[in-house]
Amino acid sequence: MVVFNQSKISKKGGGWVFILSMLFFSAMAQAKEIPLLKIKQSAQQIWQRQQLIITLELITKDPFARLEADDFQQKGWDISAFPLQRIEQKTKTRLILKWVAFPFIAGKQTIKLPEIVYRPNRGRKQLLTQLVAIKDINIQVKKLPIYIPPTMPVGKIKLQNRWNNGLLINTQDLSEWKIHVIAKNVVKQTMPAIKQQIISNESLQILPIQSSTKVLKSDSGIINQRSYIIPFKAQTNGQLKLPKIELQYFEPESGKLQTARLNPPFVIALNHGLFWILASVGTFFILFVFSKILLLIINFIKKGYRIKQAIKLLDKAKNYPQLRSATIQLAIVEGWDANLTLPKFLQRWERKFGKSIELEEKISRLQMEYFSGQD
Repeated sequence: MVVFNQSKISKKGGGWVFILSMLFFSAMAQAKEIPLLKIKQSAQQIWQRQQLIITLELITKDPFARLEADDFQQKGWDISAFPLQRIEQKTKTRLILKWVAFPFIAGKQTIKLPEIVYRPNRGRKQLLTQLVAIKDINIQVKKLPIYIPPTMPVGKIKLQNRWNNGLLINTQDLSEWKIHVIAKNVVKQTMPAIKQQIISNESLQILPIQSSTKVLKSDSGIINQRSYIIPFKAQTNGQLKLPKIELQYFEPESGKLQTARLNPPFVIALNHGLFWILASVGTFFILFVFSKILLLIINFIKKGYRIKQAIKLLDKAKNYPQLRSATIQLAIVEGWDANLTLPKFLQRWERKFGKSIELEEKISRLQMEYFSGQD
């Protein structure tokens, strides 16, 4: 006869029940943690080929959760995805997916977001639609005016010069001109080209142009930058006739055509012989002007020193002859008449240095002593 120990069975059974209950409650806790979903769009109504930014933000308490989205494609749209952005805060984590979309078809459009997988730190992955409801995005696309060609950019175009050759260049020497075309919020298919505007003329020989394109993604959307390196040779002496660049684009905020213009730099082309002649003349002229300026500075310093010495003599004068000698010396330094009478000297002094009661009294006293015969 076999006798079972009821106490051991109850203890073992209680342990399994405890473990299963913990797993159940943990699973229930994970199931109860429903992330908060926000979907935003940059506008409700846009033009054809105008940029639309779609932002999906998921707020969760799981610090290690992540999102994975399928390739986002929709007929009549050009859509580019941004990398997943994670913002960690004290008690929550924000997961942000962003897309930039450009519509090509006018009318009311419905955008269906791609399948998005939510991967928590623990537990199995699942479609985001199994956790929260994701609504379609409705957008009204306005038809562009009939005068806007299919290749015209919709957004904003900016042109930039990059000139590092200086004001003077030598003819027949190979030089480079760099231009940047910056297209902000413009779909890549309508990125404008400028090669057809850069052609040779009687003073300029254009060699094969090199170009490169890079795409930048910012909070404001897509920025396409195309850089051109234009090698050339100047053919004649004189002002170099670099071509002017103009690009038209449709500005969606104002709904008007705009023109981006690039004025070429002012450049003088000279052959080697003429260049060195002008360089020598220019150097001589600069040295001549510098020597004149230096001479003026030296004379100014000397004059200031002589004025100071004459004023000291005037201050130390003890009798009329010393006073007269000091006034004559100061008058010569200042360019006044050396034979000025003392009243006339005082008038010139007041114009130059201001009124001096002490000097007037001194002149009057020394004159009186000299002409009265006093010691």
